[in-house]
Amino acid sequence: MKAIKELILNKNFWLCAFVMHALVLTSLYLKFGINFSNESEKYLAIAGRLNFGNYREELQFLWAYSFYIFFLSACLKMGFSLYVILGLQYLISMTGFYLFYRFILTQSFFPKVYARICLLVMVTCPIIIYWQLAFYTEIFFLALVMISTYCIFKPKTDRALMAFLLIALL
Repeated sequence: MKAIKELILNKNFWLCAFVMHALVLTSLYLKFGINFSNESEKYLAIAGRLNFGNYREELQFLWAYSFYIFFLSACLKMGFSLYVILGLQYLISMTGFYLFYRFILTQSFFPKVYARICLLVMVTCPIIIYWQLAFYTEIFFLALVMISTYCIFKPKTDRALMAFLLIALL
């Protein structure tokens, strides 16, 4: 147990976490590819119709799904390709993971080792990583919940980061 703790607290933790994440992401990509069908296809179609002003009939979902559709619609309206939108979604989720890690570090009852274990589980979990390769709403919501948690309970000194995150989300 002590060896595992030392490994997690090692100065090369970030490099190891990145390599492990890249291995899981690459193996899932090679096995399944990028998924633009099923749920992804439904939300992209709704976002495309919303792009042309037909919003009253399309926003019959919960507010969280509507927010995701607005995100997709805004990206499509700006002319982003599906791969750019997928990349943005990936960056949002990685930002959420990192901010959740920082949130755990700010809690006095959690040692640094627990924060790093939590981050390592999130960035290497095959299910979460598979969601990264599709337009699934779960990873987007997970990231927004983590970003919101950090913003609500953040230390008072991070005002510039808070302003950037709010502008980025809007």
